[in-house]
Amino acid sequence: FECIQKQLQLTHSIVFTKKSGANASAVPNEKLYSLDALQGIDQDDTEFLNEILHVFNKNTKKDLDSLLNAIQNKQMNEVFQLAHKMKSSIYSMGIQKAYKTVESLEFYAKTGEQEEKIPLLGNQLKEILEQVFLQLKADFPNS
Repeated sequence: FECIQKQLQLTHSIVFTKKSGANASAVPNEKLYSLDALQGIDQDDTEFLNEILHVFNKNTKKDLDSLLNAIQNKQMNEVFQLAHKMKSSIYSMGIQKAYKTVESLEFYAKTGEQEEKIPLLGNQLKEILEQVFLQLKADFPNS
């Protein structure tokens, strides 16, 4: 695992936890996203920002559904392609927890190493992104 950790430049170990239904849907106090990466966008231009967030939500939800379906059907090339596609938008939205997870999904699907971790990583990504969607909806109700 240390070899993979170095390859992915992970600063921490990936933790697999099972969350209870009540806690999984709660909106945590800590923001899981950061709009800092969207430099150059006037954050006071709420109409444009709402449009960006709308596109992110729509595309990421669609890609997440496709990713989870590909994981369930053990289509590792599809998992790799979708994880790679999602990685840039997750990075742009400053979702650090999801970025390391999607990066690991991409690596394991591409190399075929430790494929048994892929379903757990898929569920972890889903939990993180669902919390992000809730936070974004609360912070930007018009997006």
